Amino acid sequence: MVVLGQNEKAIETIVGAAKSFDFLGEDYETIVVDNAKVGEEPFVFEDDRYKVKIVRSGGNVGFSRGANIGAKEARGDFFLFLNPDTSFPNERSLPMLFEAAAKLSDEGAFAPKLRFEDGSEAPWGGYFHYRLHRLVGRFNPAWGLPALPEKGLLEVDWVAATAMLMSRSSFVAVDGFAEEYYMFFEDVDICHRFQERNMKSFLVVDAEIVHQG
Repeated sequence: MVVLGQNEKAIETIVGAAKSFDFLGEDYETIVVDNAKVGEEPFVFEDDRYKVKIVRSGGNVGFSRGANIGAKEARGDFFLFLNPDTSFPNERSLPMLFEAAAKLSDEGAFAPKLRFEDGSEAPWGGYFHYRLHRLVGRFNPAWGLPALPEKGLLEVDWVAATAMLMSRSSFVAVDGFAEEYYMFFEDVDICHRFQERNMKSFLVVDAEIVHQG
């Protein structure tokens, strides 16, 4: 699933993700939620090889509402939410996410490590700062990132929605993304609600995706 406004990089993301889905055979779909404003050119994708369904949101409704619109159209057992400016230098990254989520489908969210195009590490998630929450609000993440193991899964409090995978049942259990978050912190919020239901979120350390930004 790709949620976008008007982003020219979205086509590269769709094609790159689809190539990584070879391990699924024909058992996947790509849903593009077009957040184009009234009067803007709508998003167009005409290559039938990539099984793309475009859903018009009717305007720039933001990430959370756009993702929820896409989820309502999806038929699969797992939802992968992707920013439209992500790329996949390692085609094994998405399969590794799915392998982890399939084994732990009753848990919360799964995400890869994120890097910027220059190779530097991008924020992929972290831990809640509980004392700070009590002082300044409920959903303020601690940006200090932990030392990572070389491989496997790392349990964390939240992961970034830049590339976030979860089961349909987990998504439904928390009623999807909170639409009061137009952009930013919707990922922190949904992971917090997973945690309230004793559902864990994980970084899949071996998987890595580039966030072009």
